[in-house]
Amino acid sequence: MNAIGKIAKIGAWELDSGSKKLFWTEEVYRIHEVPPDFVPTLESGIHFYAPESRTAISDAVDRALRFGTAFDLELKIVTATGKAIWVRARGQGLPTEGKIERVFGTFEDISLRRQAEEDLQKDRAQLQAILGTDLDQRPRGKYHSGKPQFLGFGCPTPA
Repeated sequence: MNAIGKIAKIGAWELDSGSKKLFWTEEVYRIHEVPPDFVPTLESGIHFYAPESRTAISDAVDRALRFGTAFDLELKIVTATGKAIWVRARGQGLPTEGKIERVFGTFEDISLRRQAEEDLQKDRAQLQAILGTDLDQRPRGKYHSGKPQFLGFGCPTPA
């Protein structure tokens, strides 16, 4: 399973609600850029999140601990080496006899996808500036300027 997680850049985590002990798979350690002997705690795990992301993850984990509420968040973290990356943190509480005994979930490095989305937005903005129009307001479907020669149709064939 660790090999699959490494390829997909997805790890798993689990938090014991009683002891507050946090367990990470190898991939979660790799994403955080910490050595294998690092002992994660709930506090240290949340501290990896960028300051603007900490409230969102803290609130989500708290709701999962108290009510079992599932969460799925895309937030920034700062790794142990100081690298800012985007992650997707998913989790939910596991109830046993009406009490949440543990919260578990997945942790995924989505930096490449987020960078591709940002690049696409920039390219789209440049194209809109060149065309002088909002691309979302353009007609859908097959479209041409009404000049068939421009598209390679209706041009006289050489003799």
